[in-house]
Amino acid sequence: FAEFYFANATLNGLIAALALAGGWLAVTGIGYRSRARTLPFARTLLLVFVAGWLIASVLTVQQMYAPTADRFRLEPPALRMPMESWWSGGWSRLPMQRSRIGAPQRVVFDAQLALSEHVLIEGLATAGFELPPVNGWERLGPLIAAQSDPLRLGHFGRDFAGQPQQIMLRRALPEGGVVLLRGWDSGLRLVPGEIPVWLLQVRELVPVRRLGFFNTWREQEQGRERALEQLQSAVDWQWLQPEVEAPLLGRGGQSVR
Repeated sequence: FAEFYFANATLNGLIAALALAGGWLAVTGIGYRSRARTLPFARTLLLVFVAGWLIASVLTVQQMYAPTADRFRLEPPALRMPMESWWSGGWSRLPMQRSRIGAPQRVVFDAQLALSEHVLIEGLATAGFELPPVNGWERLGPLIAAQSDPLRLGHFGRDFAGQPQQIMLRRALPEGGVVLLRGWDSGLRLVPGEIPVWLLQVRELVPVRRLGFFNTWREQEQGRERALEQLQSAVDWQWLQPEVEAPLLGRGGQSVR
């Protein structure tokens, strides 16, 4: 289960392992039940086995947890650099992925924005981005409603380096989907002015119904490019695509396009 949590094992592999273990347990259980003689101290042996297994598990976890956690830990850097240094290549010193767990296309950062938080939020709000429905018990109704209502359907949070997103805004699309923007403080400050650089994921989502019961969102496979185009056309900031696979860069000021 730990390997599955850290994405070192697939869901199919986990299910196959559980099925194999359950089948072997059933076969051996049937065999022992039909042939083995009852032991007067069977319960004692069972308790000793379970206690030994728990002790071995605790010792193994203590030995393996720290190196495993270090292997997957992401920490935002505490850096300072001039604005032009970041714009001309310093952006590459920041993390390119939100997590080392999961498919690269799901965890990659799509953009870096150098703006103060209130300027960023005000600019996006002017462009039609708004806060999604709040989390908590109120979101359970739309989640299991008979008819999906995208306007009331919320979104799950995402973490970067152990911290939830500081910014989450969305913009409704005419066909019923949304462009969802999540932002994390990278830890980088641009001088002068101590301007923060935000790491963004910008994705196009469409409402779907899963298992015939739950209303949720599905990320469009080609929605990343369309979502970034929506962001660039919505807000008149300065934009730069430094490389093909690099994140889109943005900063305050009028666009020169």
